[in-house]
Amino acid sequence: MASKTVIIAVIVVVAAVAVGFMVLSQGPSTPAAGGAKEFTILLVESGPNRAWDPDKITVKVGDKVRLKIANTDTENPAAPTLHRFVITEYNIDSGDIAPGKEYVAEFTADKAGTFKYFDPRPDEQVGRENVRHSQEIGQLMVEP
Repeated sequence: MASKTVIIAVIVVVAAVAVGFMVLSQGPSTPAAGGAKEFTILLVESGPNRAWDPDKITVKVGDKVRLKIANTDTENPAAPTLHRFVITEYNIDSGDIAPGKEYVAEFTADKAGTFKYFDPRPDEQVGRENVRHSQEIGQLMVEP
């Protein structure tokens, strides 16, 4: 009985650490080298769908911005799901990002507005799964 309690306690601690790490890595921007505001954006699975997390980022005009975009998709390595990250107005296009890989974009937010970030890849069937890239949408809000 005592070993069962220890196992459960270890599982709870590991889960708490994992949740804490996710919350901290996706929270508000952190200063990066050179004074840039840095954000980590993860492509996460949510049931049969995927989404950018966070799906909203706010900066100010003139801010130097560093985005670290990671594909955290987990599936059969023989049939990996690739994703792309695009912000058209800032000429950002990650190209294909494989599962477990990261893309970094750095830019200066030089125009105010709300700009969509998205995966332009067409929806596709990967194995038994229908991947809806068209639903992977977020917003970059640049305030004056």
